[in-house]
Amino acid sequence: GGGGVEAGRAYEFAAYEGLALEDPRALEGTPVASAAALEAFAAAKAAAEAEEARRREQRRAALEASHSCERQPAKRKSRRKRKAAFSMRHVLSDHASGLGRYGQDLVEDAATRAGVSLDEPIEATSAAELVAAAAHVPALFGAVQAGRTEAVLVVEDGAYASFASARLAQHAARRCASGFASFGEAIDEYFRAVADARLAKADASEKTAITSR
Repeated sequence: GGGGVEAGRAYEFAAYEGLALEDPRALEGTPVASAAALEAFAAAKAAAEAEEARRREQRRAALEASHSCERQPAKRKSRRKRKAAFSMRHVLSDHASGLGRYGQDLVEDAATRAGVSLDEPIEATSAAELVAAAAHVPALFGAVQAGRTEAVLVVEDGAYASFASARLAQHAARRCASGFASFGEAIDEYFRAVADARLAKADASEKTAITSR
């Protein structure tokens, strides 16, 4: 029936937003990992990344050494960018973290409630506070999947900046448009507005080019 179609669309759009990469029925009600488990996972992931970086450096050094045997290259400054600090956002992008599987928006909601910055180095992030603030996430995830939340469009500078399946903690101080019949309708409106803005910009550019001739 119509409800089944709408539920299917909700799941489809949730998957698009990164919320439903697994069967939502298996995730709803599943508790978020404990702080100790999250810290252990983060430490293991950081160690694995460090080992991979070490191996890449070894391969690079071996390659440079083999080239130097053939010719003496001119000295040049290294253009390698400084690696960004390993952050909790990096950890939670992995679904195996326990919290990351619920999607970026719901992770951000938990972090905002806890007052935790996901972009700080992981050593400066409180896993305990993050996990405590995420206790509601499984239930919220289930509500999103069932279409029981009100979708919103986040507004910046008079234009739609993003869409979300619910008004979350990170949206508290931001202007949001609501009143949509479904998440699908909100997304349709977002992309319609984006397309209209692009057409208007292209039209303005064309008129400017004509008048400047």
